[in-house]
Amino acid sequence: MQFSYSHQLRELPYQIDQVIDLYKRYAEPTQSFIFEYNNAGNKTMPPRFSVIGLSTLASIRVKNNALVLKTSQEDTHYPIEDATQVWPTLEQLLNEFDINTPAHLPCFSGGWFGFWGYESVRYFEPQKLPFPNKQDLTDSADIALMLPKQLLILDHQQARMWLVSYAPKGALADLELTANGFDWLADCTTGDVRYQFDKQYFMQAVEQLKQHITDGEIMQAVLSQRMCIDVSGQGIDFFAKLRKASPSPYAFYVRMDNSCIFGASPETLVRSHDGQIVSFPMAGTRHRTSCEQTNQRLEAELLNDEKECAEHLMLIDLARNDVGKVAKLASVSVPKMMSVEHFSHVMHITSEVRAEQLAHTSALDVIRATLPAGTLSGAPKIRAMQLIDQYETVRRGLYGGGVGVLSEQNVDLAIVIRSALIKDGCLHIQAGAGVVADSVAVNEWQETLNKSRAMLEALGIEETKKDKEESTCY
Repeated sequence: MQFSYSHQLRELPYQIDQVIDLYKRYAEPTQSFIFEYNNAGNKTMPPRFSVIGLSTLASIRVKNNALVLKTSQEDTHYPIEDATQVWPTLEQLLNEFDINTPAHLPCFSGGWFGFWGYESVRYFEPQKLPFPNKQDLTDSADIALMLPKQLLILDHQQARMWLVSYAPKGALADLELTANGFDWLADCTTGDVRYQFDKQYFMQAVEQLKQHITDGEIMQAVLSQRMCIDVSGQGIDFFAKLRKASPSPYAFYVRMDNSCIFGASPETLVRSHDGQIVSFPMAGTRHRTSCEQTNQRLEAELLNDEKECAEHLMLIDLARNDVGKVAKLASVSVPKMMSVEHFSHVMHITSEVRAEQLAHTSALDVIRATLPAGTLSGAPKIRAMQLIDQYETVRRGLYGGGVGVLSEQNVDLAIVIRSALIKDGCLHIQAGAGVVADSVAVNEWQETLNKSRAMLEALGIEETKKDKEESTCY
């Protein structure tokens, strides 16, 4: 089966600070997205480009060893007898799509957008990483991709905006914007914050992971916990608050599968463009203050913290190993090592790993080589993930995976962190802490709370005094 699509392009008057309004006015509320990024392998904040996927021609969903392609004509189920066949089947399916994209636009203007969840790794390591027998609270797809029908693209640097529309070859693409008439309900909380872990169990898990480190099984593992808050609304108001309060190199809001996912991610999972691969390991954190002198002191303290630096060096090595799987011999380099980057609320130690991509490898090969990021799993990666399955109490779902664009063998994915998912009236947030040999359990517990609370504050969600003093398990 072959699918061929052509495009029509129209430039529109640029509308400053109207990304949210444009989405709410014109996007289909069931399958649509906002993706904001730089398309340049840098950390400019806020991002240069806003890509608004207003509607879709097709979508792909992978879940529980099943792959489904949905088009306007039909749903096609692809039989998968062995978990290891999921990725090859997906690659074969993507190769059946011939998408004629605009040649001159400066960012993603057609192709696939979507998520590669943390759980998607299990399809190419099913023996070592079987699906855990744990609650799947969000029932989110392991892989979920959308092929946009209409895209609004805003270049905030050049103050330009385009509408790109796609249709099957031989048909005329629609270059008119049609209001959706959808009534967006205001977002608000309807209950208190609930925690997946209680403090004592989390601290015991940290100590057990430290024993695994002492025994030589791993060098580091990232232990995370889930928080849940009952909410109403579609999450678009929460996203608007988040992107304003926490400018990041990536921002995204996605509606699919009767849910919405949104976030403001500071970290690239992987970017591959014209054969050049780049990854940005990020680990080591201090909070920023309003005082520049204090920030300089905290930056120096961060770079002299042996635990933070040791953890970061491990993750540089892991990133080099990951990209090395799809890189030309001797092409992997670290042009920037352990510099401190400042974000809206925090500062992080960041490095840059680059490589030249092997000619015979595909975009999916690059994703497979790097997913999930070492900063969300640990080192060595497989054993760390096995222990995560052992000690975390629910499936991670999308958390720790990648979100972004795939077009003509180029890929740009952010790590799914600083994000939230709303489904069935529950908003889910997840945050982790890197456990190493000299970790202090109570400090790692506090780190997950600090990261989660920073997200809650950005969304304008206040915890009760009880929430702050104790945790309530599911």
